[in-house]
Amino acid sequence: MKHEADALEKKINNLTKSLCPHFKIKGELSCADTIDLLNDHLKKRTCWGYIRQDMQLWEVDVLQNRNGYHNVILNYHEFLSQSLTLDTSPNSSIFVGNKLNDINISKNFPNMDACSAFAFVFNHEYTKKYVGPKCLAQETQRTSSLLRNLLDVIEEVQIARLEIRGLILTSFRSPSAKQLDLQLAFIDFESGVKLIMSLDLTCLNCGVYPSEILPHHFQTSTTRTDDLHCPLSIEIKAAISNLRAGYSRIIRLCRCVTQVLQSSGR
Repeated sequence: MKHEADALEKKINNLTKSLCPHFKIKGELSCADTIDLLNDHLKKRTCWGYIRQDMQLWEVDVLQNRNGYHNVILNYHEFLSQSLTLDTSPNSSIFVGNKLNDINISKNFPNMDACSAFAFVFNHEYTKKYVGPKCLAQETQRTSSLLRNLLDVIEEVQIARLEIRGLILTSFRSPSAKQLDLQLAFIDFESGVKLIMSLDLTCLNCGVYPSEILPHHFQTSTTRTDDLHCPLSIEIKAAISNLRAGYSRIIRLCRCVTQVLQSSGR
């Protein structure tokens, strides 16, 4: 138990340090200050959710004209580079390819396998071909929507890790080419009760925020002699089912699970 607590403390310190350059803050923040900063940031993102639908998330990195082709590279917050090749012939077409910046993704979102989530959502190995001038605007809007909702979820996971001491594991995993899961592991340090659950975030592949998500897998264990497995799972499912739908669903779900774990260990 002490080893898990020490490891968790180290992860929290590393996460706190990684957020300073992300928010352009000089010096170091305490854990409490970091939680306040992220909660305020999350509230603003939630309030501005509809306004941000039309906000531009990219900037032009490269613009070239060669041999009848226009080559454009768009930079999405240093996480994704999108290559657009436009054919200027009468039957004009557009080739679109995505390249992820795994180093920057891992640096900004450590200890959660965020690269797996980005790779699933953007499928960066795949090059698409479109025909027609409207496709360019549609593709950039689609990419912005995918990135916006993915970052919303990842930032919620960051806040949960800082706020909830008993959240000992956050990991994005893709068990298949058509599914993305977020695995969360909780522990109550007083009772030794552990809970692992998985959330299906495949909807992020369509640019949809998981506003009504529920765990699709539970695994519980305890160091105590009495068996809490079945009643605990039932109690958690009942508590989660009462959560309202909408933004901040991930962080609210994590808080709910933590409250049930703490109550069961008393």
